[in-house]
Amino acid sequence: VLASGESGHRRPFFLPDGRHFLYSAATVGQAAGLSIYVASLDSADRKLLVAADANNALYSQGHLLFLRETTLMAQPFDAQRLELAGEAFPIAEQIQLSSTTPLNGFFSASENGVLAYQTGIAAAGTQLVWYDRAGKQTGVLGDPAAYTDPELSPDGQRASVSIVDRVSRSQDIWIYDVARGLRTRFTFDPAAERTSI
Repeated sequence: VLASGESGHRRPFFLPDGRHFLYSAATVGQAAGLSIYVASLDSADRKLLVAADANNALYSQGHLLFLRETTLMAQPFDAQRLELAGEAFPIAEQIQLSSTTPLNGFFSASENGVLAYQTGIAAAGTQLVWYDRAGKQTGVLGDPAAYTDPELSPDGQRASVSIVDRVSRSQDIWIYDVARGLRTRFTFDPAAERTSI
């Protein structure tokens, strides 16, 4: 149920227990903005966690992931007590944002802590790149293309991306087999599809 001044609830993300979930609430008017809440399937109660600058928030490896402007932040989060457990800290800069409003950040994380995100788009396209936890590049996935909306499957074995065809200006979803580095087209119609595993 929308609270007074809210225009919508978006981007639910379930926590590991399968009963609690994160979501964003957009407000309008003088207090316009986005807030990330945690709620339960078993109750109408909810708890405010943080203010954010994009719709999506994720949980991975004991951390809440969300955007402040274009900076991807991580904040320790106790998923059993449903409480933040420390200060937020930056983990990546210049995260690409959707062109739609409210904004979505192009980042995803698997349950085992693998993180995928997209920074600004270059004219020739972008490259999907793997980094280790120390920030060292460890490999690439696929060839350069006009990628948007990267997402990892919960087990980290597959990745989905939307690829923009620069000639037709359509956007289709492709699924990568991460181990083999091969992609398979998932959608074929001329509409603009966005990815979601």
